Amino acid sequence: MSWLAKLTGGGGRAKASTQSPSPAGRNDRPSEMAGIKVAIDRHIYSVADMSIRTFLIQPYDGDLIPKQKFGFKFLLDKSGESNPVTIFCQGYVRSVDENGMLAIFRQPQPVFQQMLINHILQVKGVKGR
Repeated sequence: MSWLAKLTGGGGRAKASTQSPSPAGRNDRPSEMAGIKVAIDRHIYSVADMSIRTFLIQPYDGDLIPKQKFGFKFLLDKSGESNPVTIFCQGYVRSVDENGMLAIFRQPQPVFQQMLINHILQVKGVKGR
């Protein structure tokens, strides 16, 4: 189990639940990762869900297809700053369907990777380093 999964309570064994899963097969999650956007080919998309290696864009209306490699920018809105922090990355489209686009991305340089991890933890409500 990854350290992020331990911090956020994810991963691990599934517990018996009295709630039925959502139609998408996932537990209900926030509709958007607040403050995280992705810029692809001059289009800016809100990130619906994100982990250390993947992100989901819902809805997605771009031209990328599964198995395609692409360059993009993470735009992190920090409270109190007028311009978002920009992190350049490379990604790989895992799937595109009516649920949006799921992409896997390469880790950015270490200093930017730590900024991204801290921002994800902050959005998910977990205290980081």
